[in-house]
Amino acid sequence: LDLDIWKAEKITFRNCQFENSKITSLKREVHFTGCTFYESNDNTGNTKIDLRKRGAFAKCTFKNITREGRTPLCLSHTEITECTFSDCSIHDCNFLNLDNGTITDSEFIRCNGDVKCPIIYMEQTNILRCKISECSHTAGSILFLEGGEIKDSEFSHCNSDDKHALFDVIETNVIHCDFLYCKINCNGDYFTSILQADNSKVKDCYFEQCVVKTVGVERFLCRKGSTEKTNSIYNNCTFG
Repeated sequence: LDLDIWKAEKITFRNCQFENSKITSLKREVHFTGCTFYESNDNTGNTKIDLRKRGAFAKCTFKNITREGRTPLCLSHTEITECTFSDCSIHDCNFLNLDNGTITDSEFIRCNGDVKCPIIYMEQTNILRCKISECSHTAGSILFLEGGEIKDSEFSHCNSDDKHALFDVIETNVIHCDFLYCKINCNGDYFTSILQADNSKVKDCYFEQCVVKTVGVERFLCRKGSTEKTNSIYNNCTFG
């Protein structure tokens, strides 16, 4: 669907099913409410949503989406609310690329990636009351955010076998977040951590039973630049 050839300036989809679909728009404001995006059978790897003007996803579900080499969700100035992303897998690309947006009350479950690209890549974006659970990456971070805020969110049972930090932020506030049962299992001589924060603020966060295993320098929270850390708690965390 090339929505730019439609005459309407604002387009809304309600309770629609999109299977192996491509949706693009550079000029239209697009809203999705209660929609499901999924892939099935042998025709996988074709989902592509590229929206560059203001838009929104509310109470939508994204499931079983796979992609290689090109990011399936490229969004700008988009509000994501009460959405679920589950059992998605990417190779050599991001799963979600979002700038100047918000993600609220949403969940990422069992999403996997490899080849160094973060699964979730964001700039100038705020995250509130979200959950990321059972996600894994063999060669990069699960989440990267530059210029934004993550607040009242939970990251649980996520893991990586690579040197990269599980969660990587730059010039971002991370406030009142929980990191639970997360693990890095790296066999190389690398400096790694559960959360890497560069020129950021980390306040009132809680780390529970996180494990960092590498032959290099090990930390649960890596602070770089002028990062400020306040009132964070570490409970039953271990170094391998």
